[in-house]
Amino acid sequence: MSTPFRSNVEVLREAFDDWNAGDLEALMAYFHPQIRWETSGIFPDLDPVYEGRAGVRRFWGDFMRPWKQITVEPLDITEPYLDRLIAHVRFRGTGKDGSKFEAEVWQLFILRQSALVYFRAFLERGQAEAAAQGHP
Repeated sequence: MSTPFRSNVEVLREAFDDWNAGDLEALMAYFHPQIRWETSGIFPDLDPVYEGRAGVRRFWGDFMRPWKQITVEPLDITEPYLDRLIAHVRFRGTGKDGSKFEAEVWQLFILRQSALVYFRAFLERGQAEAAAQGHP
């Protein structure tokens, strides 16, 4: 039985759904084994780069550690180039200490054959767009 075609935008929306459900195992299916995951610097205590699926698992643990609850809401997803998507997202969370957090960032995703091979977060839209244009 063949799988119906899913656009890169649909794949990314599904991944956001799995993220918000807290389903790390489902998320792993979206990542290429050699994925490169680069953070924006907005969240403390994160490494600037995580590599491979093991790196993404480590990122997940590092990222989730201070939160009682955190979600990411995709506000807009564009596909300026064939395999590159830019997502404007809003993070909302409650820390384990009860503090509230909200921030918007732009994320660049590069997919090859429906697998995420590269991720980078940016504080400004223009930075994400420039990276999408210039990334090989």
